[in-house]
Amino acid sequence: MLDSETLWEGESKDLTSVATGGRVVKKRYKITREFIFEDAGIIGSKEEQIPLWAIRDVDVKQSILQKTRNVGDLTIHVETNDYTGKKLIVLESIETPKEVRNIINEHSRFARELKLRQQQSVNYSGGPAGPGAIWSGQQTSQKEDPIEKLAKLGALLKEGLISQEEFETQKKKLLS
Repeated sequence: MLDSETLWEGESKDLTSVATGGRVVKKRYKITREFIFEDAGIIGSKEEQIPLWAIRDVDVKQSILQKTRNVGDLTIHVETNDYTGKKLIVLESIETPKEVRNIINEHSRFARELKLRQQQSVNYSGGPAGPGAIWSGQQTSQKEDPIEKLAKLGALLKEGLISQEEFETQKKKLLS
């Protein structure tokens, strides 16, 4: 997993893990200021990361058996786009799920605000952009090729700096 400031780390405390004394763990999780990492698998492995800015809601679910062991499942609703590729992820049977939910809510809200500020400072005029650069609304003297503009918008979309909706809106303007 990537090295960043860790806010929380845990693993699935399901019945298999309990029965084996923690020797068999299906999933491990790590939350940093930027991502939620999931490392799953016993024989094979699958690693995923979800950016905190993409998180929209977090739900806690506990069965009676989970409640007695102070574990629960977190269902994390994710903004679906090309970057995340999924609508939700589940952190299964984690300890103190309500505390983890609070950590995710606090830091995902901050990550969304930061991403919004970055999007608002993107220079759409095609001119040189630097820190704090904003679009003045003036057109450049040279007309930029619509295909080049579309390619730049595609790169912004791929990097997650604009939404699919913003991309489609700008694309319609360029192609009309």
